Amino acid sequence: MNHVNLQKINWKIFFNKIDPSIRTHEWFTLFNEWIPGSPEIFVDVADYFHVVDGPKVILVGHYADYTFDDTGRRYGFLYGSKRDREGDNGKKILSTFAEFLKRTQQMANHPLFKGKIDLSTNEFLFLINDRALVPNTPQSFESVKSLLEEALKPVLGAFSLDLVKDPKQKFQVTLKVKQPKSLDDLVKSISSF
Repeated sequence: MNHVNLQKINWKIFFNKIDPSIRTHEWFTLFNEWIPGSPEIFVDVADYFHVVDGPKVILVGHYADYTFDDTGRRYGFLYGSKRDREGDNGKKILSTFAEFLKRTQQMANHPLFKGKIDLSTNEFLFLINDRALVPNTPQSFESVKSLLEEALKPVLGAFSLDLVKDPKQKFQVTLKVKQPKSLDDLVKSISSF
C-alpha cells in the first residue's frame, strides 16, 4: 500500500457538544464568508439538514469540501480534499491535516461559533474517499497505519489507531490521542513542519 498514491484524504473532528441554537443559517454565513478572496475555488453552499445521519451543510470547492456533518450520528466538522496532491503519502497526510486544522480553527473562532462548540481534540477520523484506491480492509489498515503514525506523531504525540470495520463504508480510521492538545496548540505544532 505504501506504493499507492493516496488521494482524496478526508479528516473529521467531533463536537463534544454544540449549542442547539446553531442551525443552517450560521453555517451558511460562515461558509459564504470563506468564499470571497480565498485562494481556493468554491462552487456552492448546499443545505442538507433534511438528511439523517449524514452531511448537514456543505461548502463545495474545486480543491476541497468543508461540511458540518453528523454521519454516524456524531456531529463534527469534515474536510475533504478532492484533487491530486504532490509529494509522498506522509507529506499528503500532513498537509491535509494542516489545512483541516486551520479551517477548523477559523470555524471555532468565528463569532457565530465561539463558545458554542466544544471540539474533541482527543479524537479524529481519517478517511480515504476512494474505495477502489484504498478498500476498507485490514490489509489497507496495516499499510496506512505506519504512514499515519510516522506523519502525525510529531504533531499529536502518542495516539492509537482503530479501523472502522465496515467493508460497505469507505476506508476510515479513528485516531485517539493519549494527551490531547488544544486546537490552537495543534495549529502551532503543525505549522512548524
